[in-house]
Amino acid sequence: ADGVAEDVSATQLVGLILYEARQRAAERVTISPIGGVYLRFREGGVWSARQALPARLLVPVAARLAQMAGVADAFRDRGRARGQ
Repeated sequence: ADGVAEDVSATQLVGLILYEARQRAAERVTISPIGGVYLRFREGGVWSARQALPARLLVPVAARLAQMAGVADAFRDRGRARGQ
């Protein structure tokens, strides 16, 4: 219904997002929680939107990305991670 299987884990989803970014040769990837959970890729200086993610996956995906970036403690303490 929402485009993402119920049994997909945050780890698998992050892997798929990063794989898609690499396939697209994306310079950046953003996940925005404003007005939904939207995934966008920047390719050649142009942003392109992808299907929205289910809201239930925002925190697990953000936590996995924070873990990969080495800022999991800050994410757990404040509920968010600040990236560059």
